[in-house]
Amino acid sequence: MTGASSKTGNAFDLGRRRDLDVAPAGQTFFDKAKALGLKAKEGTRIGPLLPKDLADLGHDPPRNQLSGLAGRPVNFRLFDSIGNALKQPSFWVP
Repeated sequence: MTGASSKTGNAFDLGRRRDLDVAPAGQTFFDKAKALGLKAKEGTRIGPLLPKDLADLGHDPPRNQLSGLAGRPVNFRLFDSIGNALKQPSFWVP
């Protein structure tokens, strides 16, 4: 994480409070989401996921607790692979 926008070079929070995206990646989970009717963008990602979407997928992360710990909104997106997730400005947490 650089603390700067990859597009403008400006400080990460310059002019607004940015959110953090948590992005699980995996073809099986991705296919399950598509089977539930969630739409893939560019064929590689889905989201941001609503709390209902996460519950339908069998996951109910403590979004409010994570947001409180991070001091900013936390959202969830789903990728078909780690490789596609890492094409976005990001860092990998195993």
